[in-house]
Amino acid sequence: ELEALALASFSGSENWEAKELKDKPDRIREARLTQTVGQCWDFFHYFLPADIVAKLGFARNNHLAEEFDMSALLQPGMGLYDLYDLRKDISHPRFEVLADKVALKTELAALNCSVARVYYSSYTSPDILDIIRDLPRYAVKAGHKHHGGRGVLLVGNGQDMRSGKHLTPEDVQAITLEMWEPDPYAGEQHCFPLNDGTDRVQCVTNAPALDKDLKQAILVEELALTWDGKLGLGADEAFCFVAWSRLCFCGVMANGGVWGGYFARDGTFFYGLPMHKETGIRDDRGAALRPPVPWPKALREDVVALAERVAHSLKADFIRVDVFPNGGVPIVAEVSIVSGWLGRANLRWGEVDAWMLGLLGERWMEGYGQA
Repeated sequence: ELEALALASFSGSENWEAKELKDKPDRIREARLTQTVGQCWDFFHYFLPADIVAKLGFARNNHLAEEFDMSALLQPGMGLYDLYDLRKDISHPRFEVLADKVALKTELAALNCSVARVYYSSYTSPDILDIIRDLPRYAVKAGHKHHGGRGVLLVGNGQDMRSGKHLTPEDVQAITLEMWEPDPYAGEQHCFPLNDGTDRVQCVTNAPALDKDLKQAILVEELALTWDGKLGLGADEAFCFVAWSRLCFCGVMANGGVWGGYFARDGTFFYGLPMHKETGIRDDRGAALRPPVPWPKALREDVVALAERVAHSLKADFIRVDVFPNGGVPIVAEVSIVSGWLGRANLRWGEVDAWMLGLLGERWMEGYGQA
């Protein structure tokens, strides 16, 4: 009956979301055959027009985890920064799992969401020398430093992939011991030097309070590839904003930290101001004249699908999912319940376009019936 109702609504509706699946009844049949009844409800409420959802008696926030539910805190007219201010002050054990890089990998793997291969992880020891000696390419991450990239070291064939500096395994171990130390700025707005031979800084403007409670942890994992499978460059990455399991858009950092632009859920490219404008790394000069993100359409679709699957599995109202295209096999880099570079302090930099902030805030509020 659900399938018949859904197909009937697709054939008679001009709603663009409904038309998207109008000629794909196999998607609906697949959902019925492969998912449980509860998951089918999730599927149907996601794709059906609002009037059909109302007839079926289902609301979006029925698929919302307790830790994400902010319905009791909302006020009419709230925007993205207001919502982020609410979110970053919430302490919940589940949010600590999502902020902890080690725990997150375990969580995502259990949810069948693709992640990089883990070589080592520990909450008790940062000693990785024996692990890394024979690894040609890998990433070392501090599980308790998940904002601003300070807790990340990318190593490829004996070089720091960011600075090009030669590193021995002993050098990497020494850096790891420094990364292991507690973060004195956890949960606070702050800026720090990039240590790239310049006086440039990077800022964390929107750190959640729970950062102070994260356990020290070290993770060594497989280093992601570029979108086309190249080994010698730092991987490009998509920062994907997902509201109520549906992608708003992804911003792309191209190889070498150059800003690559944005693309929408259907893969359409569009121009926008870069993230982390304060660093000066993500250069936007002439960006509108450069070719768009070179990823093929199928790869963009796979990135979108993975980001949405993560958000849906976590039952999140709004979340940022970072994805590496990884040579055509996308993997999740991390998730952010609060985007560390997108806070009120950004008003000083004028970064990211105002319409983007408006869109993200509206999409977040819509799921609570506050449109």
